[in-house]
Amino acid sequence: MEVISTKETQGNKLYIIEEDGRTYTAEPIFTERKPHSRIIIEVINKIKEIITERTDRINHQAYVKYIDIKKINQEYCLLSEGEKEFQPLFSCMNDQKPGLEKVLKWMRTLGEVFKEAEDNDVELSSPGLHTLAVDREGNLLVFDPDIIGRIEQYQKTTANYPAKEVYYPPEYYKKELLDRKSSLYSAGVVFYYLLTGKWPYSSSDKADLIDEILNTKPVEPRYLNLKISNELNTFILMLLQKDRKNRLKDWTEFLETFQRMKDNKQLKALQDQTDKRRKMADKMLRTARRKRGFRVFWRKYWKPIAIIAVVIVLFLSMGLLDGTDSIVTEETSPEEVVSLFYKGIEDKMIQNLDESCLVDLKNLENMVMQTYVIERMRMAYNVTDSDESSSVFGLEELIIDREDNKERPVFSASYYFYIYQPEEMEENMELSEMEELKKDEFFMEDIIKLERIDNKWQITEIEGDIKYLIEGNIEELIVRKEDE
Repeated sequence: MEVISTKETQGNKLYIIEEDGRTYTAEPIFTERKPHSRIIIEVINKIKEIITERTDRINHQAYVKYIDIKKINQEYCLLSEGEKEFQPLFSCMNDQKPGLEKVLKWMRTLGEVFKEAEDNDVELSSPGLHTLAVDREGNLLVFDPDIIGRIEQYQKTTANYPAKEVYYPPEYYKKELLDRKSSLYSAGVVFYYLLTGKWPYSSSDKADLIDEILNTKPVEPRYLNLKISNELNTFILMLLQKDRKNRLKDWTEFLETFQRMKDNKQLKALQDQTDKRRKMADKMLRTARRKRGFRVFWRKYWKPIAIIAVVIVLFLSMGLLDGTDSIVTEETSPEEVVSLFYKGIEDKMIQNLDESCLVDLKNLENMVMQTYVIERMRMAYNVTDSDESSSVFGLEELIIDREDNKERPVFSASYYFYIYQPEEMEENMELSEMEELKKDEFFMEDIIKLERIDNKWQITEIEGDIKYLIEGNIEELIVRKEDE
């Protein structure tokens, strides 16, 4: 075995060697650090198992097939046939800004490799940009993600790859079963980036990133790349569905759907589609930033006070805060019950909500409880100059009217719901900067129905815009109201 040349890619060496008249590429495994001998042996043995298992089961020309591990110049190296020269796909994206045609070709290639593995009962781990490269002709190369996963922590790289958490599907964080649909999700993350140059979720804080993955929708890729067709846009979003039941079934369906869109010329946007969405793109991106800012806002200011909030709930349940006497009695009229309910929201009085309403208020009750603490903390630390400006959210111009209903008291309520949030939340925003938050205001209408329970009037049904707050869908409320 003779080393005939040495190359370098992304800070790592490649040996080009010859043996028995054949040429091989050898990639050193432990370049950044070398673990203990026991770990080295475990890594090498596991990789050899993977190589042996997959030798004749994945033969696609884009799949980088390793054939053995050899020691060259005192370094353990992965051997593959031929002289390979490649560039990591991530750096290629930054250097060349490939067009839609090339990205679509890469998408199909990745699908073909994973389908071949699927057809031959090989369970490849999920793909990521760190497992993909391009050759000199610009063709996609797919490195075995299971092998890369074993060695990447020991390798040096100059590429600024995203946190691995961005590739993991929601079921990973819910400790549920990972399957082929999970790899389709990860591929969707890769395709989203290749098509738009952006990640579907991008928080730098890992806790916020996981919250995004579990609870928010990514910006539709067609608004980040106007050349993407509506059908391709839907295709990518289907891969990124949080509920895996709504994703594509397998890689066979992936390729069939992709080929059908290609045959029907549905991969590129028509000119009229491009013109229409260009007008909408800025608005959608602003809305997405504000939605993300809102979630970061609540996460940032609720975490430090979680323990205080629990204590307050405990005190409230024991009748130790906000009054110990009942505020809803047998003499309290239906009109007064409804007024107490909305006063509870405006003044963050959890006792009002508990005594006036039998409906499960879910997220609304948590908002009221935790915002009570936030507002009082702001006032205590003199963050704002007045009680009014210390408010995080509330109601204005409330009008309550009784409907003509002989069977039971029914009321309509109209008001403006306001909330202070940043136009664009900065990750390092301090509590002292909260007075700079922007006030958003939306007109709301509700229907409130009451019944006499244990000789007291109680709210038993709630309909209308307030349901968004109860279900915790404030982001959807903001988008809907902005569209009206």
